[in-house]
Amino acid sequence: MKTDRLSARFLPAVAVSAIAALTLVGAQHVMAQESRFCSTLDRVMRDKPNDFETFKTGEYYDSTKEWDASIELPRLRTCRVDIELKNYNCYTVGLTATEANRSASDLKEIISGCLGTNPGAPRVKEDSERTRTVYVWPKKRGAEVELVLRLGKQERPRNSVFVYVQ
Repeated sequence: MKTDRLSARFLPAVAVSAIAALTLVGAQHVMAQESRFCSTLDRVMRDKPNDFETFKTGEYYDSTKEWDASIELPRLRTCRVDIELKNYNCYTVGLTATEANRSASDLKEIISGCLGTNPGAPRVKEDSERTRTVYVWPKKRGAEVELVLRLGKQERPRNSVFVYVQ
């Protein structure tokens, strides 16, 4: 009986401590991811004078005039160097609208933290196939960062999120 009373008294405190510890570990993981994103973004921006050619590797895609990139921004699936437009771009495609909006919102917050400033007002372009929302941050270290959210209007849209450094 005495053990039951002790358990009833201390079990909530143990549970709260465990939840706090897990929350702290989760927060540290998120901070580490954001730190890695910022250091990678900084490295890419510093390569702007080389038109990002430092990062060309792997396969060349003749149809888009792009090379695979040897350095990737965390949270995005594919990164390439566009030799024609002289930009570095990373993207994730095939997202649901909810996933794409969440990804764009998270990336907007992370990029703003990395650059120490918020983007200008979003530019929204809409046509019969998609809505394209573009956020542009002021130039820093000679490079400009753009975040593009593309939401399709088809029955099964291929929603996507892009980050460009140019």
